[in-house]
Amino acid sequence: MDHGASSLVASQLLQKLNEHDQAWSNMNWTQCFQMPMRRGGLYELYGGVWVQTTAAGALIFSQLPSIVRGIEQRQWDLRLEFPLRDLGIDPGQDLLVLVQQVVVFVASSTFQFYC
Repeated sequence: MDHGASSLVASQLLQKLNEHDQAWSNMNWTQCFQMPMRRGGLYELYGGVWVQTTAAGALIFSQLPSIVRGIEQRQWDLRLEFPLRDLGIDPGQDLLVLVQQVVVFVASSTFQFYC
């Protein structure tokens, strides 16, 4: 649990830590919700962030909420100017990697990485 510059006192942090531990130990879900699946064909879930592509070529990011960890759900998007072949994310490193397939000729292609 990362509370950084938390305004909670030690006893409150300990209580939150115990709640978090109990939720994992007993697989007690604190919430359940649905998200629409976009028609872009690519998606990734990592570090509490769900990202998927749209048919128009945009990326839709959704930060998944956590009541126990005090994380609110939020959503944002990124418009791309090239067709995407694959993607990878690591929110902990503030990292987004986009892979573009560049067709040189019919029998050959290369991949361009954007980090």
